[in-house]
Amino acid sequence: MKKLTDKELAIMNVLWDNGALSMRDILAHLPEPQPNFNTLTTFVRRLEMSGMISHRELGARFFLYEAAVPRDKYIELMNKESVARFFNG
Repeated sequence: MKKLTDKELAIMNVLWDNGALSMRDILAHLPEPQPNFNTLTTFVRRLEMSGMISHRELGARFFLYEAAVPRDKYIELMNKESVARFFNG
């Protein structure tokens, strides 16, 4: 699992804190300055391709996105990676 960028982590925090949300709801929960809608779509698609986010289709062109990896598992993996990198395992 790759380390998330600050913007990706902000999106993940919104999903971890609020559960499944539409793209517009994710945007509404992000702190200022908010990205434009197309930029957010790009970030969400990248997170989905990496397995961090999954989606459910509720209707034509209406999706709910949710975290596929729990926050505690992500933190655990990042801590293990940091220990391995800085202390040689």
